[in-house]
Amino acid sequence: MESEKVQQNKLTKWLNKLQRESWQLELVISGFAIFLMAGAYNWLDGFRRSVRMVTSGLPTGGELLNISYSVLMAACFFLLINLILHVLLRGMWISTIGLRYVSGDIDFESLKLAPRFDRFLRKKIGRFDHYILALENICSVVFAFTFLIVFMLLAVGLYLVVFIGFVDIVLKGLLEGVPESVSEPIGITIGILFLISGLLYFIDFITIGYIKRVKWFSRIYLPIYRLMSVLTLSFLYRPIYYNLIDNKFGRRVGLLLVPYVAIIAFIMSEDIQSHTWYPDNPDKVALYNHKYDDQLSETMLIQTGTLPSKFVKNGFLPLFIAYNPRQDNDVLEKKCPDFKPFHEPGIESDLYIQVGNQVPKRRSLSAADTALVCFSQLYEIHIDDSLLTELPFRFHRHRNYDEYGVMTILDVDYLPRGEHLLKVNKWDKNIINKKDTLIMEPFFEIPFWKE
Repeated sequence: MESEKVQQNKLTKWLNKLQRESWQLELVISGFAIFLMAGAYNWLDGFRRSVRMVTSGLPTGGELLNISYSVLMAACFFLLINLILHVLLRGMWISTIGLRYVSGDIDFESLKLAPRFDRFLRKKIGRFDHYILALENICSVVFAFTFLIVFMLLAVGLYLVVFIGFVDIVLKGLLEGVPESVSEPIGITIGILFLISGLLYFIDFITIGYIKRVKWFSRIYLPIYRLMSVLTLSFLYRPIYYNLIDNKFGRRVGLLLVPYVAIIAFIMSEDIQSHTWYPDNPDKVALYNHKYDDQLSETMLIQTGTLPSKFVKNGFLPLFIAYNPRQDNDVLEKKCPDFKPFHEPGIESDLYIQVGNQVPKRRSLSAADTALVCFSQLYEIHIDDSLLTELPFRFHRHRNYDEYGVMTILDVDYLPRGEHLLKVNKWDKNIINKKDTLIMEPFFEIPFWKE
């Protein structure tokens, strides 16, 4: 027992010493984290194109990766904002300590204020030491508050990933082969229960544990709480959360957690509008940079198609059309039902184990030719009012970000000098009379000028 008390006293002294000197660690960590977050935010912003391209053909995996990316972006953003605020407050706190060393406490007598203002300021300002202590408390709470926000965002992201992944992957796999009249109610019921559980956990979190204080509901809520705690990895931030809300000041800060995130998100989404006559979506009467290779932004991923430039300096016009697996795969299966795709959607490894002289089977070149014919059947290409036929297509990875697609070279030497309009239509799947039907619909348009 005595040895345990000695160890506890040593631990207490050590923690008290760290507590007094924690401001130095806070500043070091904040400065280092701000530097890292600024770089990470830019890196994640550039990484968005890779995520969108890789996940374009994954119906569920794409959504999971996109949610993960959005949560990481939000976490980096709030971490950056809050740590900058913390550094500013710590700088203010250090300045007050330096000022106290020079001039001590506030001497209201030397100010010779009128009695009314003297009483008012003494009441509102108080002692300078109390002001320094208040700044110290605010700085420490803001530092902990910052990481609590990050963990909250990560918890929300994990919940969404687990929810979507369970419903779309696990549940569909378990209910495969079960009649729709049975599987659909089961899936809806499980989805609603999962949604209600997450909602209860979220309400309990933002109300500082209100649901956990309801005695008659505790027996029902405890299993839900334990399940949500595992899914959201709350063991990482639970001690911080409860240590924050165990006093009056911390509870006030905890109640501001969700409103603070909502207000910052709302402010960042606001925009000053002064171009009142400019349409939000000019569409066909606009000239977009992302339709021309020489004006593509570094962060822009090609979604439809591009031309090399607005101006055609010779008689040939290269046209790139992007391949979007999520929409195009279903149509390709309808157009070429007997063709077996080269890959299965999902994660694929390049590693293989060779047994004897056995080598992986590779499709013949004729299969690539057949696939190219299938792709060429997806599109109709018009220049002005003329339909172009028998166009030679080639598979092509665009230099912008290695986007997958096809390219054809259009002979436009016969066109007169001036403005022309390239129009591309594409077969798309639509539901008509409760049946999947292919319909030719407008895909994109690009104006260009023949010199």
